[in-house]
Amino acid sequence: ALLALYSCGHDFIVCHDRAERVIHLDRIFRRLPSWLLFLVCLIMTVFVGVIDFLTVPETTMTLFYVVPISLASWYGSRGMGFTVTFVALATLITAEILAGRHYSQVYLQVWNNLARFGLLMLVSYLVNSLRERFEVEKNLAETDPLTTAYNGRYFRERSATEIRRLERYRRPFTVAYLDVDDFKKVNDIHGHAVGDELLKKVVSAIRPCVRELDIVARLGGDEFAILFVDTSLPGAAEAMEKIQSRLRAIAEDI
Repeated sequence: ALLALYSCGHDFIVCHDRAERVIHLDRIFRRLPSWLLFLVCLIMTVFVGVIDFLTVPETTMTLFYVVPISLASWYGSRGMGFTVTFVALATLITAEILAGRHYSQVYLQVWNNLARFGLLMLVSYLVNSLRERFEVEKNLAETDPLTTAYNGRYFRERSATEIRRLERYRRPFTVAYLDVDDFKKVNDIHGHAVGDELLKKVVSAIRPCVRELDIVARLGGDEFAILFVDTSLPGAAEAMEKIQSRLRAIAEDI
């Protein structure tokens, strides 16, 4: 049953500029193709190398090479992070040679470069491992384990994000609330296993009717919500008609 359908337009304004900028920057890096991300990291590495070459011999720019390495390891892959690390070390050594920096003993230069390489490799490995663990925890925190739909917490977070986008870019969005009629009766008569399967079927029926960027969430029990991104009320109502048609077909099979 469709409980409610709400559409937000230009009149709902909340200002969170700083958070929106951070989210926007994160989205930019996430959407970059792998080759372009790799190119950006290489350009940043060379830029740091130029600065390293221009500075006085007594200073070191090793710390600044961590930035492109971290970006490659977090938004790219472990292999990309290690590759940028090799490039960073080569750039660092080249900058030292071109700047005329000399060591009193060759083994000191070898030791320093090995130490830098080990440090940068460790940073790359840790950042990539942290990213992988973060993605696992993020998925667990955002997803309903039964239906694999998003949970209520993530739905509220995304709704807040859409409100910020509305304020900044004047983009509309629509929220639809649904529940399953007589769900308690289904559990009482057929058992909780059948009730769980019914909830899964509800989500399976909704997903083909919405876009990938729309958010389908289970708020709890038999209550669901759909966040239609960049969609006004007429467009969301059309999608909801398709969803209700598919839900009626499920109801007839019970």
